[in-house]
Amino acid sequence: MFTFGRAHEVQHAVHFIGSPEKATLVVAVIDAVHDLLEGQGSEEAVLACLRTALVEGKSGTWESAGSWLRKLGAGYPATQQLWTELAAHRSATVRFRVACEVEDLAEPLRSELVRLLLQDPSKRVRERLEGQTP
Repeated sequence: MFTFGRAHEVQHAVHFIGSPEKATLVVAVIDAVHDLLEGQGSEEAVLACLRTALVEGKSGTWESAGSWLRKLGAGYPATQQLWTELAAHRSATVRFRVACEVEDLAEPLRSELVRLLLQDPSKRVRERLEGQTP
């Protein structure tokens, strides 16, 4: 998996999100990803950070976390199951975040999530997927 390096990625995240305080969740994701890539971390640790950022993060944070989760898919395919977990989350906000990322996911996961989220109880989630076919 390609990155520009831990320090550069952290610097970019802080700039994108606006302040070190607001970027805390994304910095944790970046550190966990780089620890994994360096053989010092685990997929479970990365997933825990990603889950927190995608569920609790504000604008900028959850989008960045989604990007990192998509990037991980090629080298660590098991991590992509987090999308399915979050697509069934009790919060419609979290399910909407998954819906926002669906079009950039690889098949067959993309189709599976579209099929699931087109049946979502939240109108906002369903509308986000209008025009997409499973």
